[in-house]
Amino acid sequence: MNINFQNKLIILLKIIITILIFFGLWNSLVIGGSWDEPFHAANGIRRLRYLISFGEYQNYQYANNQFYPGLYDTLSSSISYLLYKIYPNFFQNFFFSIKHFINFIFSALSVYGLYSFIKLFSKNELLALFSSLLTVLNPFFFGHMGINPKDTIIFFSLIWFLYFFYKYISKEKDLKNLILFSFFVGFGCGIRISFLAIIFPIVLFGIFYYVKVFKYSSGDFFKKKIPDIAISLIIILSLTLLTWPHLHQGNFIILFETLKNSIFWEAGPRLVLINGIFHETSNTPKNYFLSFLLFKMPIYQSLLFFISIILIFLKKDFFKNYVNEFYKFTFLNLFIILFIVFLTIVMNVKIYDGIRLFLFLIPFFCTICAFSIIYFFLNFKKSFINLISSGLFIFLLAISLSRFINLSPYQYTYLNYNFINLDKATNKFENDYWNTSWKELINNLPKEINGKKLNKFNISICGGDIDIARYYLSKKYKRFNITHPSEADFIIMTNRASFNKNDKRTCFDIYKGQDLFFVKRANLILSKFTKINK
Repeated sequence: MNINFQNKLIILLKIIITILIFFGLWNSLVIGGSWDEPFHAANGIRRLRYLISFGEYQNYQYANNQFYPGLYDTLSSSISYLLYKIYPNFFQNFFFSIKHFINFIFSALSVYGLYSFIKLFSKNELLALFSSLLTVLNPFFFGHMGINPKDTIIFFSLIWFLYFFYKYISKEKDLKNLILFSFFVGFGCGIRISFLAIIFPIVLFGIFYYVKVFKYSSGDFFKKKIPDIAISLIIILSLTLLTWPHLHQGNFIILFETLKNSIFWEAGPRLVLINGIFHETSNTPKNYFLSFLLFKMPIYQSLLFFISIILIFLKKDFFKNYVNEFYKFTFLNLFIILFIVFLTIVMNVKIYDGIRLFLFLIPFFCTICAFSIIYFFLNFKKSFINLISSGLFIFLLAISLSRFINLSPYQYTYLNYNFINLDKATNKFENDYWNTSWKELINNLPKEINGKKLNKFNISICGGDIDIARYYLSKKYKRFNITHPSEADFIIMTNRASFNKNDKRTCFDIYKGQDLFFVKRANLILSKFTKINK
């Protein structure tokens, strides 16, 4: 590839990524609130009030928030609070859009962090750009960029930790990057304490890398690094504990309970629906990740990943010429993915909501995928096989992009082309597991049904956050009645699985009746408003 073409390709990739980022921002602003957002908003407000009162405010307990350090919740609420003070009406009318905008900024910065890290480590800007592009094109990462107040923020913390940690281990002494990587570890632990498990393979890699580069024995390494370790721990602990008032009271038992709950969490969903089959989340099938690749992940990305694995082993001499520290770079990416998947399977970690809990793995997955594209661009030769292969890839990419766009702004509900007709997949998965389509559903409801005002009827909720429904109903109707399904005339629901592990049905199965209004994308029903059969 000549330099002129490569420079043009780099500019083109940057333009495409920028367009996708703005498309993602638009999606984030128009989509509805997600299931966990009211909880995190309430948690953030309570933690903020505790901080600004210097500990005098004691009403910080809310639901099970003792298990959440709450750092990002507090930061997000601080920004929101400032806006509320300046523009109170705007804040109240666009509460979720404001929250989504804040989340999206952090998600976009995480994509920039991915680009920066890969460019720094591999010294290959094309690899960095293709990895970033594939990450943004991944419907699950893209779909969560605005609505998710924790999982995408975990990746933000992880990638910037990785960036500054790599800079730190590349020098014998570096106080600046020590402080910066410690800050991002603390930021990640301030969201979830299990962040420590995520960074473990990176820290392990860093120790071996540093010892080899600077020719230390393991004993000398730890002796020399005691001051650095002490500084790092102080920063990490300070950030982790900053907005965690339960621990300020000396209740450190909660810390151990939080660590336990990271693996053996008893609350939350009891069932998960995979291709029409119910599984208990306490006993997640060992092939969960493979099932996700088979039914959910865009086919072209799965193919790129497995082709890249083959090429990495068969064409390592080629990649060594284009990727700086090729062996270390590929090992690190694969080690992160395999370690987390292995740990999850061995510890039987509770999994639900598709790949949401593991969104931070998607950029590393996409980085491996990018090796295939790099090989293609740098080593393309005209031949019948190459033309057929490239034609097949373009076809798979085109149909995936078509579905990606058609599902807007609900990309996180994506199903791949193992389901050509999405209408047949409505009851195969918990598609809108975060009920973001309720905004659209409620906005489309009429004022009256059969000559009677809707606010005169009893309405129930299934498969979503009741506070989300209340918020959008209150914007449309001055009065409304939310009741138990047994007393309701109508029900707003997604096809979320029952929270009773013995009742292996979704809301769509439980509450039959006349379906009056839907939110559909590409014939995939995300939520509906149903008149319940009495």
